[in-house]
Amino acid sequence: MVNIGIAGLILYHFYNHKLFIFGWFAALFWLLNRWTLYVTIDASIDFLAIFFFILSLMLLPKHKFTAFLMFSLSLGIKQIAIFLVPLYLIWAWQSSEDNPVKDTFIALLLILVIPGITSLPFILWNSEGFFKSILFSATRNPDGHVNAPSLDGLITLSHPDFVGIKAKLPMLLVMSLVFLSAMKRQIGIYTSALLTMSVFLQFNSVIFNQYFCWVVPLLPLASCEILPKKDAK
Repeated sequence: MVNIGIAGLILYHFYNHKLFIFGWFAALFWLLNRWTLYVTIDASIDFLAIFFFILSLMLLPKHKFTAFLMFSLSLGIKQIAIFLVPLYLIWAWQSSEDNPVKDTFIALLLILVIPGITSLPFILWNSEGFFKSILFSATRNPDGHVNAPSLDGLITLSHPDFVGIKAKLPMLLVMSLVFLSAMKRQIGIYTSALLTMSVFLQFNSVIFNQYFCWVVPLLPLASCEILPKKDAK
């Protein structure tokens, strides 16, 4: 049912922008594409995290602090969108009216609050094991459902020591260009999110089928940013 909720968010967004027909396309595109169908059958928790992630993006222009909490909730469910944290901090800085340092710090606290609360029992129980598990996600060897090696996976074939954090440097370099573009206001909210998640998909050494679901709703939303502007309701 959460996937239907995501479709509802998408349809409502385009309805508010007087793009009702395109909204139906975007909603059906989300519901019926192969990756959404895969996750529906697989019954993973990605839909719930994606719902709050998309909701947070939609709330950003007018309700930024609520948006930060919704993003925090998404991260508390699943941490796939963790690489978008710099974007949210950039948007917090840009939207500040009088004290960008304070507002950005508050945004960071709001984003971390729910993952922090949900992680606290594990930190108290076994802090060393918890932080090792976090590092494992960033340093694990290439793996996944897709039989197409990532850049660091190919480099590792000839340079076996190219693993761990340094293997993520190509991905982080390309991703930093998205952040810089967002800082310069050259790309919008949805385009920034789409490109960041796309870089993660194309460069991360670990890739599973459910990860592709994260970019699907962003495709029509990002395209909305380059469509002719109409007065929103």
